Amino acid sequence: MYLKEVLKYYKYLAIPTIITIVVIFYIYNKNIRPINAPETKLINGLVYENTDMSIITNQSEANKIRNREAQTHVKILTTNNNTITLLDTREATTEKEQEIGLMYTKALEVYESELFIYKQPIIQSFWMAHTLIPLDILYINSNMDILQIIKASPCITQYCRIYFSNTNAKYVLEVNPILISKYNISTQDKIQI
Repeated sequence: MYLKEVLKYYKYLAIPTIITIVVIFYIYNKNIRPINAPETKLINGLVYENTDMSIITNQSEANKIRNREAQTHVKILTTNNNTITLLDTREATTEKEQEIGLMYTKALEVYESELFIYKQPIIQSFWMAHTLIPLDILYINSNMDILQIIKASPCITQYCRIYFSNTNAKYVLEVNPILISKYNISTQDKIQI
């Protein structure tokens, strides 16, 4: 008898409880998401972000933020005793420079690159929005060891893939894919700044 009474009232409590949980979940997720954060989507197990939310909308805006003066020479030291010097490496040290990366770049010479320098090693994520050329992304630790090399595809569609590092990286180097294949650069190699 007691169970019948409980079940009688349960049907009245179940729907409001579910609605309350859904509303709390929505409010919580809405509040923790940054205001300008791109909309994300999971497609075939990969994370993509909506390019319509991008703050930088054209080449001239990107060029205004890029630091043309911050040039450095990066050397890649391979295990087969090759030393490859990247003569034209742009440093991206500020948050804005790192956000732009190589957006809207129409060509990247074999020995050109962009080096992202972070204050501390963290899991890195690179978004290929408005990137017109294929890139190889090298995730590098504090000891200058290449930890991971990812082939990143250009993206000019609405949703662009995000490429995550497998482990914490302090540096990230974006290069022309031809460089990696020409010199057989691998995760056993190092860089030198």
